[in-house]
Amino acid sequence: MKHLKTLQEEDLGFAEGGQVGVNIELIWEMTQKEETFAEEFAKTMAHELMHVLLADALGNKLRKVPVIVEEAVIRHILGEEWTEEIAAMYLEVS
Repeated sequence: MKHLKTLQEEDLGFAEGGQVGVNIELIWEMTQKEETFAEEFAKTMAHELMHVLLADALGNKLRKVPVIVEEAVIRHILGEEWTEEIAAMYLEVS
């Protein structure tokens, strides 16, 4: 039986082992409106699903791709912000 990864308080979501988690409590605290919540939830879910799709498409080759590169590619595909501050955050994790 697989166990779902525990979200960190500051994480909007995660994708790991084909599973996706979205921090609905944090997104609600950030948005406080149904329409805005739904939009942010959908964006987060799409982002995390892209990680799963890349993993399925690339298989073991994805392990050779640094996390910062994977994140930058997904953000580019989805038209999400990519700044030096965001890059630095992923460099800290790597």
